[in-house]
Amino acid sequence: MQDILALQSEVARAIVQEIKVAVTPEEQMKMVSTYKVNPDAMEAYLRGMQHWWRWSDEGASNAVRYFQQATEIEPNFAPAHAGLALTYITGGTFLQIWPPREGVPKGKAAAQRAIELDPLLADAYVAMGIARENFDWDWAGAEKDFKRALELSPHSTLALDGYVNIFALRGQFDEAITLLNKALELDPYSPALHHDVGWTYWASAKFDLAMPLFRKALNPLPVTVVWALITPRT
Repeated sequence: MQDILALQSEVARAIVQEIKVAVTPEEQMKMVSTYKVNPDAMEAYLRGMQHWWRWSDEGASNAVRYFQQATEIEPNFAPAHAGLALTYITGGTFLQIWPPREGVPKGKAAAQRAIELDPLLADAYVAMGIARENFDWDWAGAEKDFKRALELSPHSTLALDGYVNIFALRGQFDEAITLLNKALELDPYSPALHHDVGWTYWASAKFDLAMPLFRKALNPLPVTVVWALITPRT
């Protein structure tokens, strides 16, 4: 676990060299800029993300606990700060666990801290995008954040899912569904993504397509299986 990030970068570089795929300068920098992390901090972070994706009051509360645990173990572990940002911002907007004026500023501060620690961390920009979209009502700024996140991590289901809302707000449901289906291909076991695809079909009055997805969201894989499938998204 201690060398997992270095190992991931090693594998990524080997794959890029083998298949001759084009990578952005940011992706190249991420592959060579690795650091060791305390394995307990990494485990706490992964558990935090598992709970955050549940999109529930209990899930958000547990996510905060695990992310805080990760930052206590490893204060400069940027992904854990980004996890706190995501939880506070979504908890203060979508889930309304905390008053928006309480949760969102905490989340924005955590996102800014994550960016200071790792300017190439896509999740931090996703968190800022959600805050700008649902709290500041700055849709142009939010779109800029989501685009930046996707530049940094083109296969991030989190960034794809966040960017979808911009298209949905404009009534561009076909574009939104295309992005969500791409996210589902990358993470076919996510109840949250099945819900979001279903909601987008529902919002575009395609109810027959929405219902199976909502049912799938209500019947996810057992937690033990989901936990085995969780890996850091890049």
